[in-house]
Amino acid sequence: MPRGYAPSKKDGNQNELEKVFIISGYSVSDTHAVGTRLLKDGTASGALDMFVAKHGVTILVECKVGEARLNPAESAFFNAWRGEKIIARDIDHALDECEMIMRRWIPF
Repeated sequence: MPRGYAPSKKDGNQNELEKVFIISGYSVSDTHAVGTRLLKDGTASGALDMFVAKHGVTILVECKVGEARLNPAESAFFNAWRGEKIIARDIDHALDECEMIMRRWIPF
């Protein structure tokens, strides 16, 4: 691994969310380790956790367990992202949010 880069850990709910998105007909791209690098303070920064897509609509997904907050790098990336995005804390809420986004883009 290149110097200055750190392995990135998946959030505790990410694997389960990925499986449910796939079962629900979404394409899923795991990006939790994309661009991860070790900062001077010992924390890691990088892109968010995954992209999901269905019916031509792509949504950025940040997985968080419970009341965990975005770290400063995640928050900056999340706020700068001009596309669709959600923070996924549990499966039902994540699927509901994604379906709500789908309804805005695709008249069913």
